[in-house]
Amino acid sequence: MGNKLKKLGYLIVKVMWLVFILASINNMVKRIQSANKAVVENKKIEEEIRFLKENNIKLEQNIRYASSSAFVEAAARQYFGLGDPNDYWLKLPDMSKETNMEDIKIETDVRNWEKWLNLFTKGM
Repeated sequence: MGNKLKKLGYLIVKVMWLVFILASINNMVKRIQSANKAVVENKKIEEEIRFLKENNIKLEQNIRYASSSAFVEAAARQYFGLGDPNDYWLKLPDMSKETNMEDIKIETDVRNWEKWLNLFTKGM
Protein backbone atom coordinates (compact mmCIF):
# COMPACT_ATOMS: atom_id res chain seq x y z
CA MET A 1 0.00 0.00 0.00
CA GLY A 2 2.87 2.32 0.59
CA ASN A 3 4.00 1.80 -2.98
CA LYS A 4 0.56 2.74 -4.28
CA LEU A 5 0.54 5.94 -2.23
CA LYS A 6 4.00 6.79 -3.46
CA LYS A 7 2.94 6.26 -7.06
CA LEU A 8 -0.23 8.25 -6.46
CA GLY A 9 1.85 11.05 -4.90
CA TYR A 10 4.21 11.07 -7.88
CA LEU A 11 1.23 11.13 -10.23
CA ILE A 12 -0.31 14.07 -8.36
CA VAL A 13 3.02 15.93 -8.43
CA LYS A 14 3.39 15.26 -12.16
CA VAL A 15 -0.16 16.48 -12.83
CA MET A 16 0.49 19.61 -10.72
CA TRP A 17 3.69 20.31 -12.68
CA LEU A 18 1.80 19.76 -15.94
CA VAL A 19 -0.96 22.17 -14.83
CA PHE A 20 1.68 24.68 -13.72
CA ILE A 21 3.52 24.46 -17.06
CA LEU A 22 0.28 24.70 -19.06
CA ALA A 23 -0.84 27.70 -16.98
CA SER A 24 2.56 29.34 -17.53
CA ILE A 25 2.38 28.73 -21.28
CA ASN A 26 -1.18 30.07 -21.37
CA ASN A 27 -0.07 33.17 -19.45
CA MET A 28 2.85 33.73 -21.85
CA VAL A 29 0.56 33.40 -24.89
CA LYS A 30 -1.87 35.92 -23.39
CA ARG A 31 0.99 38.34 -22.69
CA ILE A 32 2.30 37.94 -26.25
CA GLN A 33 -1.19 38.60 -27.65
CA SER A 34 -1.57 41.60 -25.35
CA ALA A 35 1.82 42.93 -26.46
CA ASN A 36 0.86 42.49 -30.13
CA LYS A 37 -2.41 44.38 -29.55
CA ALA A 38 -0.46 47.13 -27.79
CA VAL A 39 1.94 47.39 -30.75
CA VAL A 40 -0.99 47.70 -33.18
CA GLU A 41 -2.66 50.33 -30.99
CA ASN A 42 0.62 52.23 -30.67
CA LYS A 43 0.99 52.28 -34.45
CA LYS A 44 -2.55 53.64 -34.80
CA ILE A 45 -1.89 56.28 -32.16
CA GLU A 46 1.42 57.26 -33.79
CA GLU A 47 -0.34 57.60 -37.15
CA GLU A 48 -3.04 59.74 -35.54
CA ILE A 49 -0.37 61.88 -33.86
CA ARG A 50 1.41 62.30 -37.19
CA PHE A 51 -1.89 63.32 -38.84
CA LEU A 52 -2.69 65.76 -36.03
CA LYS A 53 0.79 67.31 -36.22
CA GLU A 54 0.40 67.85 -39.97
CA ASN A 55 -3.06 69.30 -39.39
CA ASN A 56 -1.65 71.51 -36.63
CA ILE A 57 1.03 72.84 -39.00
CA LYS A 58 -1.64 73.65 -41.60
CA LEU A 59 -3.77 75.40 -39.00
CA GLU A 60 -0.79 77.43 -37.77
CA GLN A 61 -0.10 78.48 -41.35
CA ASN A 62 -3.76 79.47 -41.76
CA ILE A 63 -3.59 81.50 -38.54
CA ARG A 64 -0.44 83.26 -39.73
CA TYR A 65 -2.08 83.98 -43.09
CA ALA A 66 -5.32 85.14 -41.47
CA SER A 67 -3.41 87.65 -39.36
CA SER A 68 -1.30 88.88 -42.28
CA SER A 69 -1.95 92.05 -44.23
CA ALA A 70 -2.40 90.02 -47.43
CA PHE A 71 -5.44 88.25 -45.95
CA VAL A 72 -6.91 91.48 -44.60
CA GLU A 73 -6.54 93.11 -48.01
CA ALA A 74 -8.05 90.09 -49.79
CA ALA A 75 -10.97 89.99 -47.34
CA ALA A 76 -11.56 93.71 -47.77
CA ARG A 77 -11.65 93.26 -51.53
CA GLN A 78 -13.87 90.19 -51.47
CA TYR A 79 -16.40 91.01 -48.76
CA PHE A 80 -16.51 94.80 -48.74
CA GLY A 81 -15.61 95.66 -52.32
CA LEU A 82 -12.71 97.79 -51.17
CA GLY A 83 -9.59 98.12 -53.23
CA ASP A 84 -6.53 100.20 -53.82
CA PRO A 85 -6.84 103.68 -55.32
CA ASN A 86 -5.19 102.43 -58.51
CA ASP A 87 -7.66 99.59 -59.05
CA TYR A 88 -9.89 99.61 -62.11
CA TRP A 89 -13.40 98.28 -61.64
CA LEU A 90 -15.17 97.03 -64.72
CA LYS A 91 -18.92 96.97 -65.00
CA LEU A 92 -19.68 94.22 -67.47
CA PRO A 93 -23.08 93.80 -69.08
CA ASP A 94 -25.11 90.70 -68.44
CA MET A 95 -24.19 88.43 -71.32
CA SER A 96 -26.83 85.83 -70.48
CA LYS A 97 -29.48 88.03 -72.08
CA GLU A 98 -29.41 88.77 -75.73
CA THR A 99 -27.86 92.20 -76.00
CA ASN A 100 -26.70 94.16 -78.94
CA MET A 101 -23.07 95.06 -78.93
CA GLU A 102 -24.12 98.58 -79.93
CA ASP A 103 -25.84 99.06 -76.55
CA ILE A 104 -22.58 98.55 -74.71
CA LYS A 105 -20.86 101.81 -73.90
CA ILE A 106 -17.13 101.91 -73.70
CA GLU A 107 -15.99 104.47 -71.20
CA THR A 108 -12.56 105.86 -71.58
CA ASP A 109 -10.88 108.05 -69.03
CA VAL A 110 -13.84 110.04 -67.79
CA ARG A 111 -13.32 112.39 -64.90
CA ASN A 112 -15.38 111.99 -61.78
CA TRP A 113 -17.24 115.30 -62.17
CA GLU A 114 -18.18 114.30 -65.74
CA LYS A 115 -19.68 111.06 -64.46
CA TRP A 116 -21.80 112.99 -61.95
CA LEU A 117 -22.87 115.43 -64.62
CA ASN A 118 -23.85 112.57 -66.96
CA LEU A 119 -25.75 110.90 -64.13
CA PHE A 120 -27.95 113.94 -63.47
CA THR A 121 -28.27 115.23 -67.03
CA LYS A 122 -28.78 111.91 -68.83
CA GLY A 123 -32.53 112.26 -69.05
CA MET A 124 -32.42 115.84 -70.35
